[in-house]
Amino acid sequence: MTIEIRDASSEARIRKQLQATGSSSVEEVLLRLLETPTLLSS
Repeated sequence: MTIEIRDASSEARIRKQLQATGSSSVEEVLLRLLETPTLLSS
């Protein structure tokens, strides 16, 4: 699967998460976010 991020601020947030978490890939960051409980899933 290929995901294109068109919003520069979203891309910057993902890159910041990469650095903050020490993740080795964008895929790892996205998987972590999907596994994190959110208020939207209630």
